[in-house]
Amino acid sequence: MTTCYTRWAEENGMPANLMKKRMFRFYRDAYFNWPGEVSAYITLKSLALLKKPNVFFVNGSYGEKIIAPIVAHFQGLGGTIVQNKKLLSVEHQNGSVQGLVIADPDPKPHESGNKRWTPEVPVLPKTTERITGMDAVIIAIPLDCFKELNRGDAVFWNDSFLKINNISSVATLSWQLWTKEPVLPRLPCAINGLDEPMPTVIDYKHLIDEYRNDARFGSVLEWVGQETGFEEKTDEQIKTIVLNGFKKIPGAKDPMQAGVIKDVFRRNTSHYERYPLTEPGVNKFRPTTTTHFNNLFLSGDWVRNEVDIPNMEGAVASGTEAGNQTIRYLQQ
Repeated sequence: MTTCYTRWAEENGMPANLMKKRMFRFYRDAYFNWPGEVSAYITLKSLALLKKPNVFFVNGSYGEKIIAPIVAHFQGLGGTIVQNKKLLSVEHQNGSVQGLVIADPDPKPHESGNKRWTPEVPVLPKTTERITGMDAVIIAIPLDCFKELNRGDAVFWNDSFLKINNISSVATLSWQLWTKEPVLPRLPCAINGLDEPMPTVIDYKHLIDEYRNDARFGSVLEWVGQETGFEEKTDEQIKTIVLNGFKKIPGAKDPMQAGVIKDVFRRNTSHYERYPLTEPGVNKFRPTTTTHFNNLFLSGDWVRNEVDIPNMEGAVASGTEAGNQTIRYLQQ
């Protein structure tokens, strides 16, 4: 006997009000149309989290509102911030991390923002240095950056870490567009289900004070998506696809006819920018916050955590757990 996914969800206790939400339809369609890209676990986990469907936006920049206070608190405790370094390797002995090797990224291939970074960001010669004397270490770098560490080191890459290489990642896309005239009805949420490769758009005009109270901006749009399947398309070709899909939204106006103030288009192809895939069966390869080194802990959206979805909330949850694990270790 067969049954539709919606009926199955209803019979197994999914609240009817959740099944009417756009997000339910979005994940249902994603799972059945792209089963190689979206895992059933992540789909159902996402739907379960909709039982408390609050959506929060940072009312300003992440740097000012979130990062700066954390940095100030850390420095107030006597901590030191070392910025703009690349982690090259982890030194270890007898099951314990003894040091970290870092270096300065080389900006030349990037031409100061005029072109994309290479997948693996190079470093400047003669800038390598060692950091030692730590009691514990939390590594919170992106998935593909972690894969660069300690190549050929069989002790570091034991069975628990080797499985990490089975987790795939994708390049993400984002397009930000500021216009003089409004181009969308006033909506307190994102719009999903638009044309690939950037099926999600949001207008920050009425969500962030910086824009809400500034008459210069009519709309502040951001589209996001994946580059997969569109790698050979030029930026302008992708923009055309995105705009054609955007115009299908009821009440939407052509942004290019609304007085473009500024636009920023990004193809995030470098290792530190890529996004972990939640394809079927991937969770068995995702590591936990604890590792086979007694004083090394992991954090990131690709690490198993309470939220378990590769997003900002998942990264924060794993960071909290890694911090708690570190405290427990230091109290032994």
